[in-house]
Amino acid sequence: MWRPVTRLIVPLLTASLVGACQSGGSASSSPGAPSPQAAGAGAWPAGVTLAVYDGPAANGHGHTVYVVGLQGSGTATARVLATATLASRTELPAPACKAISACSGPVDPQYVSTSAHAVYVLDGDSAVDVLGPGGTLSKVRSIPGTASSRAAFAVSPDDALIAVGVIDFLNGTSRLFVENLQGGGHIDVRTSTGGQIYWPVGWYHGRIVLASGTVYGATRWNPYGASGYAVVDAASQATPSPIGRGDCIPSGTVVAVGSACINDPGVWCIEEVVANPESTPYYNSCLRSLTWSGQETTFLVPNNAYTSTFVVRYAALSVDGQQILTDQLGTLFAPSSPAHGGNAFLGSYSIKVPPFPSMGWIDAAHYSFSYVYPDGITRVRISGAKFEGLSDVAPGVPASPVTGQLIATVPPSH
Repeated sequence: MWRPVTRLIVPLLTASLVGACQSGGSASSSPGAPSPQAAGAGAWPAGVTLAVYDGPAANGHGHTVYVVGLQGSGTATARVLATATLASRTELPAPACKAISACSGPVDPQYVSTSAHAVYVLDGDSAVDVLGPGGTLSKVRSIPGTASSRAAFAVSPDDALIAVGVIDFLNGTSRLFVENLQGGGHIDVRTSTGGQIYWPVGWYHGRIVLASGTVYGATRWNPYGASGYAVVDAASQATPSPIGRGDCIPSGTVVAVGSACINDPGVWCIEEVVANPESTPYYNSCLRSLTWSGQETTFLVPNNAYTSTFVVRYAALSVDGQQILTDQLGTLFAPSSPAHGGNAFLGSYSIKVPPFPSMGWIDAAHYSFSYVYPDGITRVRISGAKFEGLSDVAPGVPASPVTGQLIATVPPSH
C-alpha cells in the first residue's frame, strides 16, 4: 500500500495508509495512471491526491465509500470525485464467549484497499470491485466471505497481488493467503488458532501488514478494528512478526511508515520524567509511534499548564512519522533524543469532535478528522482545505458533504 511518490504528495501513504517505501511485485505503470489490472476503473485526475472514506450509508442499509480529490497549495480544494453505496457483510451469529457482556463487538475489517493507482471496495461478503471516477464499479474477483466468516483483503501497490484473510467466527480462527489479483498463484501463508486472529490491511516492502485481535474484540481506536499490528512474508507457512510490545492500542489511520498507538486511552497522558535539564523537563507520554520496520518510539511532553490535564482518546501518526495528532487537535513532535522532546508541543483548538473522531493524515500538509457540525451531524473536515462550491456553515467552519472514516489514500501515503 505504500511507496514514496513525490509527484503527487509531499513526502510520504497515510494509512494507505502508510508513508515510506513499499512494494508488492514490480510496478507496471507510472503513478497516476491505471495499471493494466485496474484499467477498467478509468483514470483519476493527474496531480491529485485521493483520500478514501467509508462509513454507514445514509439510509441505514450498506456502506458508502467517498473518494475525495485534494489539489492546490495554501488552502487546498477538495472535490468529491466518486461515491458508491455497497452492501455490508452479513450480520454475524451471537458471540461464542461465555457472557455477552464480556465480549466486544465482532471484528468487521475495512471494506477498502488502495494501490498506487486504484481504489478497491468490498460489496457484501465476497465481491471485490474497483471503484472509478464518478462512482463506476467494475468486478475484479470474489473472496471467500460467508454468513459465518468475514473476508478482508489488501491489494499490492502495483495491482499485481491480493492478500486475503478469512476470519471464521464459528471456531475463532483465521487463515491468510495470497494470490495474483486476477487469480492463480495461490499461497497459503498462515492459519491462526487459539484466539489470536489476523487480517490484511496493506503491504510494506513486499510484506503483508496485518491487523490482529480476537473475533469478538473489535476496537474503535482505528478504522480496522485492530488491537495490534504485525508484518508477515508472502510465503507459505510464514510467521507474523508483531509490531511493538503489545501494551499500546493502535490509533488512527495507518500511514506508510506505521501507526500511532495510545497506552491506556482516556487517562492522564504524562508518565515518568525522563530528563531534567536546566530547561523544561520532559516526560514520557501515553503516545508512541509504531513503524512497520519494528521500531517503537515513546513521544515526550513537557509538564506545563496545558499538559497538566492532557488526556488522549484518539490519535494519528503523520505520514513522515514525526508528529502525532491528538483528538484535541494538539500535535506532539517526535523526540530529538531518548531524553529530550521535539521542537514544540502545540495545544488544542476549541473545536468539537466526537469521542472517536476518526483521525488520519492525507499527506504532509493535510489531516482529516471527524467534526460535530452545528446541526448535530458528524462529518469529515480536512485541515487546510475547503470543499469546492460549498460555503462555510459558520465562521471558520467549512461545509462538508462527506461522512465516514478515512481508510486510505491514493497513492498510499508515502
